[in-house]
Amino acid sequence: MAVISLQERRASRPRGQSVEDRARDAIERWARTVARCQRSRWLIDSSRATLDRSRPRFSGGAGLLPEDAAVRSRLRSLIDSGVLPAEVPSGWVGPCLEQHQCLACQDEIPLQEIEFEWESAEGQAVFFHRRCFDVWRRGDGRGRS
Repeated sequence: MAVISLQERRASRPRGQSVEDRARDAIERWARTVARCQRSRWLIDSSRATLDRSRPRFSGGAGLLPEDAAVRSRLRSLIDSGVLPAEVPSGWVGPCLEQHQCLACQDEIPLQEIEFEWESAEGQAVFFHRRCFDVWRRGDGRGRS
């Protein structure tokens, strides 16, 4: 957007404009300003929403899974809130056939990676990476095998 000085604006304005014409111009400028402010507010809100949403972790390198401490902490909170039982239930262990989110670390479980699947008391399927399941099973998340 080009910046126009007040002198250039006055010079480009035809001489002898009526009060009605100047008022109409002022209303048009005001409407454009309001529209720009609304657009700016939308961009700010959109940016905040984008920053607040969870984003997938980077992939392609080693050691990018969450630290065991973070997984243990999440498992403890899930057990304390009653989402997970303290005792590790029996379930299915095998290759992932459909991409799911791990309940413990909240990362996606890639296809063909070993996963643990368990059905909760409410009948909802719950999925874990093998590594996250092992943390739960070892008792690091206060679960016991």
